[in-house]
Parts: sequence; C-alpha cells; structure tokens
Amino acid sequence: MRIGIITYHRAFNCGALLQAWALGEFLSSHGYKVEFPDCNTVGLGRVWPRFMRPTLIGKMRNLIGWVLEQCRYLGTWPITVRRFSSFIDNNINHVKCDIAELSRYDLLVVGSDQVWNARISGNDSPLFLGENVERRVPMIGYGLSGGDEAMDNDSISRLRQAANRFSATGFREAYFKDIVACGGDVVCDPTFLLDSFRYDDIATKQHLVKGDYLFVYCVSDADEILPTAKNLAKRLGVRLIVSDVYRGGLFRFGYPFCNAFAMSPDRFLAYLRDARYVVVSSFHGCALSAIMRKNFLCLYSPSVRKGGRQHELMKRLGLQERRLPADASVDEMMLCIKKPCNAEGAIARERECSARWLLNSIKGIR
Repeated sequence: MRIGIITYHRAFNCGALLQAWALGEFLSSHGYKVEFPDCNTVGLGRVWPRFMRPTLIGKMRNLIGWVLEQCRYLGTWPITVRRFSSFIDNNINHVKCDIAELSRYDLLVVGSDQVWNARISGNDSPLFLGENVERRVPMIGYGLSGGDEAMDNDSISRLRQAANRFSATGFREAYFKDIVACGGDVVCDPTFLLDSFRYDDIATKQHLVKGDYLFVYCVSDADEILPTAKNLAKRLGVRLIVSDVYRGGLFRFGYPFCNAFAMSPDRFLAYLRDARYVVVSSFHGCALSAIMRKNFLCLYSPSVRKGGRQHELMKRLGLQERRLPADASVDEMMLCIKKPCNAEGAIARERECSARWLLNSIKGIR
C-alpha cells in the first residue's frame, strides 16, 4: 500500500519535523511505502517572503517584516536553513506532488501536530481538512490537533463537516475530540510510536557542549521562562544552554541568553540527549524529554491558562508535577527537576493502543 502523509513536514520547527519523521518511520517499519507529498507550503514562508496581502503596500510590509526577521538572527538564519534542509532531505521522503496528483496514493494520512489549526495551516487548510482532495482517495486523520486557541462556531462547524470526509479520526487531545464531536478516538503523538534509541540514530553524534548543563527549549513564553531558567541553572551549579527557537538576537534582558544557535532536529536531539537537566515550554519538548527519560520541567507563563496540550500530555503520562508556572519558587523547581523521570509504563501503554488503532484503521481501508 502506498501512503501519503499530509503534515508540516517542511516547517522549520524541530517538533513538527520529528513527529512527521516518526510517523513515516513507524509506517515504513510495517511494510508500507510512505511518502510526504510537497503539496502544502506551511513553514516555507520563513525562508522566502510570502506576499499574501493584496495591496502593494501590504506586500512591501511583508517583505520588510521578513528582512527584519532575518536580521534578528544575526546571520545564523542561512545556517539554520541549510541544517533544516539537510535534515529534511536525508530523513523525510518528500516528493514533488500537487493536490491534483494525490489520487496516486492508496491512502492519505493527515497529521499529526496542529494540522487542524487554521491559524497555522492558513491557505492550506482545505488540504488538511480534505476539502479539495478527490473523494475517491481514502483519508485517515492521526493525532489531529487544533491547538489551544478558542474557536468560533463557524470554525467548529467546518471541522465537524470535515471529519465526515475521513474514514477514521484519531485526535491527539481529548478536549479537541470533544470539540469536533464526531466520535473518533484519542491517540498519542507520533513521537511516542518509536523507542528512544530510534532518536539516537538521527541525533548529531558529536557532543555539542562540554560538562553538565541545563538545556532550555523555549518556543513561547520566553520573557517569563528564561530569567527563571537562569536562576535555576545557578542553583543547580550547571551551565545554561538556550536554543534560539523563534527568537533572534544574542542579547535579551541585558545578558546573553541564546547560545545554541541554528537549531535543527538532529542538533536538538543531541542537546537533549547530553543535557543533565532540561526546561521546555512546548508540546514536543515535553514529549521527547519524557521519551528520552530526562530530568525535565515543563514551564508555562502564569498569564496563560493552566490547561491545554502540554497539561493533557503530562497528565496522561503521570507527570503532572513536572509542569509548573514560571513564577513558581526555585526550591519547588529544584525538587521536581532532580526527581528521575519515570514514564516508561505510560508511554508503552500509549504506544500499544495508538499503534493498534492506526494499523487497524489502515487495514480497514483495504
């Protein structure tokens, strides 16, 4: 069976690429021919400016904004592009394909990640919802997520209608499944479908940092989390290593923070592998820290609601005590981060149930 995976496989985001790679590896290991058709543009706008605004002034604003973003990265952006592109070409079996050619697949699997979040998918939303895919091509949704944003009634109605297009729907979060209200099941993120040693195979082999360090992978809430991480590293007596995810510039808050530049999935895994301690604020940061059995904390800004994707994930893994607000006391963080992470049993259960669901859903297409 020839399967096409529709996901964010070209986004310059470590979590997005690693979940795509994991899903492809899992399906390939079960004898399926897997490809990632290059029929969506999510993520590519960060490489080249996308002139989406209709007016000339709007297009100029897009160009200026893009130039400023590159300047913020102090010259590291070309290196980032090269490293991400190399990872994609070496690990993601992506092929040139437009939407009209998707009929060449026996099955399309949509997901995982926030593929049903219209803010991220943008103009590609009809593709991820199956609205512009020929009806004769069967589709399965795996690990579908809509993010944490509130949705209006029109958006919810569109998702519910789209769910009817799919032969089977597996949702990454239970609360999102309840929003779509189409039945379906709750499944784990694709990253959990593989054992930790599989990630060692694609991680950068060299040790990028000498000695013990606290690695911070902070996709959002940087203003609150990074000062806290600095204090925590000082108390732990280790070096502070911070990635430059979605933030440019070497200096913030009057002292250097970002010292792990030009992050790519293979380098992210190497930093994570060798870290003594880890602080994350993203979904996949939590997932991969648990998979690799790291002593980690998931911090969130006190200004955001306590629930959401990370909260549900940590609860399902039995690691709720490792998710703390960024304004929690350093003593409380010290107590949590020094405890060994033990989620192997929960991960094994998630993997077994989700793998069975996915394989049975595919067999049901035949």
